[in-house]
Amino acid sequence: ELEEKFQRDPSALTLLYVRGSNGQSVPMSSVANLTTGLGPLVVNHLGQLPAVTISFNLKAGTSLSEALESVQKLARETLPSTVSTSYQGTAQAFSQSVGGLAVLLVV
Repeated sequence: ELEEKFQRDPSALTLLYVRGSNGQSVPMSSVANLTTGLGPLVVNHLGQLPAVTISFNLKAGTSLSEALESVQKLARETLPSTVSTSYQGTAQAFSQSVGGLAVLLVV
């Protein structure tokens, strides 16, 4: 950990040394480039994976099941297969209850 006086100046990272593959210390600047740019202030996580929350309200006359179908269709069409999705809150409770209903009807 850097001393507080070095934490205020990003260029202080060039003073750091890391252990190289041969076990010797090498300057951080020999293995990384320091660039400044914009980034998020916070990265939310769910189960140790980066997560984003998308909230929606139902327009008048639209049922929750219709909205969830639309969201699922849009996700299938636009998101890469490496992205996983899940519902939270009311949508999650609804999905779980509908899933339980299907099992109840089969029995």
